[in-house]
Amino acid sequence: KAKKQEVVVSKVSLSDDETKTVGVVGASIQIFEGEKAEGNPIHSWKTDGKDHTIPNLEVGKKYTFHEETAPTGLKAVTDFVFTVDEKGAVKLEKTSTTGEVKIEEGKLVVTDAIDYKKVVISKVKIGGTELKDAKIEIRNESGDQLAKGKIDGVAGDLKWTSTETAKEIEIKPGTYTFYEEAAPEGYQKVTELKFKVDESGNVSLVDGFKGLNEDKTPATVTAKAGKL
Repeated sequence: KAKKQEVVVSKVSLSDDETKTVGVVGASIQIFEGEKAEGNPIHSWKTDGKDHTIPNLEVGKKYTFHEETAPTGLKAVTDFVFTVDEKGAVKLEKTSTTGEVKIEEGKLVVTDAIDYKKVVISKVKIGGTELKDAKIEIRNESGDQLAKGKIDGVAGDLKWTSTETAKEIEIKPGTYTFYEEAAPEGYQKVTELKFKVDESGNVSLVDGFKGLNEDKTPATVTAKAGKL
């Protein structure tokens, strides 16, 4: 009779500021016998942010880990193959190319990569030249805290002072608030502007509303493809 073992899986992603890992909620995982995700899975589950145990794995047999879907804002890991020995030790036979897979303290630790989208934020004068010295923040949908992402490849809060070139940021899909902390002398701040970044990296204005200037007149805002 074939010996059976169990394997503990820890499904995590990097936090928004990339300083630690956090449990992933809502990823759909399937385990298949053999080296491909074919036929019917022998085990499947939806992650809840906690470790999960895969029971009844045959010692020495190859299994494929398949992430059917990842939650919004994360990239599913590519399929990888693993085995378990009679002591319950896990060995990776074929590793993932997206995300990271490793054995840590006897557990299979599977890390989803953050699914950043590149968005260009352009703050211009009438006539189209870039306006420098505006203090810009990207906040969450409700506008009460700074959003996290990357500026110039560095993870952290999304805030900067505009220069004579447009700013490219990396941000997860979702709905955000464009907030102008301070405008250059002679210009009004833009307020109440909400925009959405979709799964393809396209930018759109929420409900088509272009935000307001400080004097409550409509602001001039355009959003298309990956640019605001």
